[in-house]
Amino acid sequence: MRHLEFVSAWGKLFKRTLFDMPEYLRFPFGKTFEDQFLVHRLFFKAQRIWYWEKALYCWRITANSITTSTLTAAVARDDLDGYIQYVVDLALLGKLDELAIRNYRIHLNGLQARLEAANLQQTAIYQEVEYQLHLTTPNG
Repeated sequence: MRHLEFVSAWGKLFKRTLFDMPEYLRFPFGKTFEDQFLVHRLFFKAQRIWYWEKALYCWRITANSITTSTLTAAVARDDLDGYIQYVVDLALLGKLDELAIRNYRIHLNGLQARLEAANLQQTAIYQEVEYQLHLTTPNG
């Protein structure tokens, strides 16, 4: 599998039997961005994946959606934890490569910018993002 952003569940149809397996193939309770913890695992488990470029429905953004709400440290923590889970799963499957690490850095840079825009530089999650960026920097 190429490293694409398979983070969100919207825009995807999954065969129900993919969810008939162990508990780790469930959306985690109480997490924001809960699909980040699961969608990549469904792709790893699927025997076939089909992609069609044609847009068949639209994503409606509402006033109280995740994408329009103010970023908090807790929401940023869930975001980071979900992506870390993806990186760990790639490593355990022997599929963690330079492209995946580069995509992770891009995600970290975006999260850092969103934290700065929300004036959350003095939080533990901001420090964690800086540390993750340091770990993934060549010769860091």
